[in-house]
Formats: sequence, structure tokens, C-alpha cells
Amino acid sequence: GIVMDISEIGGHVVWFLNIRSIGQERIGIEEAVKNGKNFLEMAGYSNMEPTGSLRESNTVTITFVPKSGDVLLYPDFVKVEVALDNGQVVGMDAAGYLTLHTKRQLSEFKITQEYVRKKINKNLEVKRIRKVLIPDMNTKEILCFEIDAKLNNERFFIYVNAENGNEERILKVVETDKGTMTM
Repeated sequence: GIVMDISEIGGHVVWFLNIRSIGQERIGIEEAVKNGKNFLEMAGYSNMEPTGSLRESNTVTITFVPKSGDVLLYPDFVKVEVALDNGQVVGMDAAGYLTLHTKRQLSEFKITQEYVRKKINKNLEVKRIRKVLIPDMNTKEILCFEIDAKLNNERFFIYVNAENGNEERILKVVETDKGTMTM
């Protein structure tokens, strides 16, 4: 059976779960991500980017976030659970998106990617830098550069404030057989 929660305003599906037994894994993560993205587009969530995944008992839960221009909006996430036996979407949680997604006037990035590269630790091996909006502890949001980097075989996400160049947050990335988690 399927359980779901519909919002009073607008009648949006806040979350749903298809409670069925899931058979042996037959599809890979890439196909699961593609199915999740297609499902979201059909449900009216366009321009969504996968940002992480977690595997559990023959399913994978993928976190998607929307983009505004070239900025990933982390607060507005949607989680989609895909069965790895046949690729069916068996769950979705859009509470974050439905609560926080609005048309934002994002301010300009006052610092450049080059500035960030010069400023950070020279021993870091930078894999990728992206523009992101992250939630802050005080329910504010901060525009940042997200630096995906390695140091002595350990992976980190470093968030540098786009206004003043301050390091806002450093997360250690833990790769497990279940997926990628941050601490």
C-alpha cells in the first residue's frame, strides 16, 4: 500500500511511501538517479540536481536540490527513494522544498573562484568548486562557494562565504559502501 501526506494549501504531496517488499538489486545507482530525476520532473520539480545518496536494503535515497542560475539551493531539498529491483520510485519527501522554496533574490558573489583557490590551504587538492546557498544555524541562508577537496586522502567540503571570504563550515566526507555522508 501507499501512505502519503498532502499539504492543505495547494494540495502538494509532502511525502509518500510505497510499502512493498523489494526484491534483489538489479539496477545500478546511475539508473536509479535518472529514474528519480525523471519522476521529479513529471511531478513538476524541474531543474533538480542530485547531491547525495544513501543505500539501504535494496533501495537508494537520493537528495535532489533545485538550481537558481548556477547556484545550488541546499535548503530546498527533495529526497527520493528508488527501489533497486526495478527502478521504481517508492518514496519521496518534499517537506524541505515545500517549506522553503521561494523565488529568491540572490545577491552577487563578491569574491571569485580564483580568490577562493588562492586563499585556501595549498595542500588541498581541489576537485570541484560550486556556487551554493546553505542553511545557517540562525535560520538565515548564506551564499557560498562549496569546495570539494582532498587532504591526505581525506575528503572535505569547505564552504566559503561569497560576500566576505570567511570559512563558514567544513564538513568531512565519509564514503561508505552505503553512500556518501558528511559529518
